[in-house]
Amino acid sequence: MDSVEWRAEIERVYHQLVEIERDMEICRGTDTGMGEDIEECRRHVDCIVEMCGDIKMSAGPEVRKVFQRAGECLSSDLQDIREAERRINRQNES
Repeated sequence: MDSVEWRAEIERVYHQLVEIERDMEICRGTDTGMGEDIEECRRHVDCIVEMCGDIKMSAGPEVRKVFQRAGECLSSDLQDIREAERRINRQNES
């Protein structure tokens, strides 16, 4: 995958992360008792968004390495967010 394809993928994921962050802000405003989980997820999202911004600004021969590391971090962080979201949804259903 070349740097142009990576940049397009980061652009695509970045907008999804912004939407997740908005959803978390909405959840944060409700009294679900999940404040700590939401804060943890927010820290992950903030980290992801920051890394995406850093990646967007990077260029040169190190781009693939940066994108690879960022992709690994994104995958891990997004999995954590999904798990927290499932917990929140289960508690809201109860």
